[in-house]
Amino acid sequence: MSRLLRRASVRHLQQHVGQLGFSVLGVALGVAVMVSIDLAIQSAKAGFRVSAETVAGRTTHQIVGGALGLPDDVFRAVRLDVGVRESAPVVEGYALSPR
Repeated sequence: MSRLLRRASVRHLQQHVGQLGFSVLGVALGVAVMVSIDLAIQSAKAGFRVSAETVAGRTTHQIVGGALGLPDDVFRAVRLDVGVRESAPVVEGYALSPR
């Protein structure tokens, strides 16, 4: 029975070469679309992660002053005495520009 099935399959494929080609092309196109969608999703996730890190920064610790802010020697102490060399001040406030 398997020999008869094999002969019928070979004969069908020989008579319908275009159909076989389109089937292989369709499977290849489907795989390519799925890979491209996955790459686009991963790229969008990486872009969002980078943009969120750019906006928010890579802050792990924060020292917040009161209404008058922090004295300048606090930054010096953190950077030199404590040894946190990657520290950087963030200055927030309002300023007026002379016209």
